[in-house]
Amino acid sequence: MLEEARDIFDIMPQKDAVSWAAMLAAYSQDGFSEETLQLFKEMGRCGEWVNRSAFACVLSTCADIAALECGMQLHSRLIKAGYGVGCFVGNALLDMYFKCGNMEEAHNAFEEMEERDVVSWNTMIAGYARHGFGKEALRFLIQLGRLLPSQMILLW
Repeated sequence: MLEEARDIFDIMPQKDAVSWAAMLAAYSQDGFSEETLQLFKEMGRCGEWVNRSAFACVLSTCADIAALECGMQLHSRLIKAGYGVGCFVGNALLDMYFKCGNMEEAHNAFEEMEERDVVSWNTMIAGYARHGFGKEALRFLIQLGRLLPSQMILLW
């Protein structure tokens, strides 16, 4: 089915940011990391505007294959493009940095997020815990408890 989707995508006379992001998401979600990264490069060569969904898909791919350098370049490009770091892309950044083992950049990305949700906090808690930083994980858990005392949800 993915091949058929790509065939249709390839013959589309006009591709917009939504069609590019949909194709990126299909590749990324099916675990086709190389294809995701290649399509993203192709998107850039075509001069297509990169939306938040496209950034999040490619960041997720970078996380899956522990491609820290690629993820950092995307983070830089995101900032240069003038995007604010909201929950959707910010959570993808956090996940990428933690999966690549870079706790410092994950923390920096968390601090630069314009808004955070429970997923953001849980990503910080789980990321620190998985890498053996129990005190940091506990610190974020306590902070989350202060922010959401009646609705704390932990997704481990």
